Amino acid sequence: MKKIAGIIALALFTYGCQPMTKPSIEVEPLPQDEPACFLDNDLLHQLMADEHLFITLSEADQKLMLERTQEPTRLANLLSISGSDKAALSKAKELFTQVSLFPESHCPSDQYLYLRFRHAQANLAALNKLGSTQQAVQERDRTIETLRQQIEALTQIEPAITRQREEQ
Repeated sequence: MKKIAGIIALALFTYGCQPMTKPSIEVEPLPQDEPACFLDNDLLHQLMADEHLFITLSEADQKLMLERTQEPTRLANLLSISGSDKAALSKAKELFTQVSLFPESHCPSDQYLYLRFRHAQANLAALNKLGSTQQAVQERDRTIETLRQQIEALTQIEPAITRQREEQ
C-alpha cells in the first residue's frame, strides 16, 4: 500500500512539474492587403472639432490656439486652414512631411490629413505664383513709368529743338 501511495504521490508531484503552456488568445490577424493606419481613426473627430473652434475664434484667440497646440498633426491641420498666409502654409507643409500617412479609405484620419496636406501644397503654390505675378506686374509698372518719364522729357525737349531749327 505504501508503494502505491508513493507512486501516486510521485505521479502528482511530476504532473505539477509539467511545463505550463500559455493560454491561447485568439487574435484576429490584420489582412495582408490592408496595412495599419498611421493615425488613430478617432483623431478625425478631434481634427474637425479643432477646425470648427479655430474658425469661430477671433484672430488673437486663433494665434493663442496655435501657440498652445503642441501635437504636430493637429497644428499642421490648423495651419493649413483656408486663408492662411504663406508662412503658416510653409510651416504646415513642413509638419505634414514629418507625418507618415496612409491615405486609404479604411484610414479616415490619414486620408483627411493627406487631403489637408495636398490643400496646403496647392495654396502655397498659388500664393507663390501670385507673388511672382505681382512682381512681374510691379516690374511692368516700373517700366511703364520709366517710358512715360522719357516720353515726357522728349515732349519737353521737342519745342526747344523746333525753335532752334527755325532760328538757323
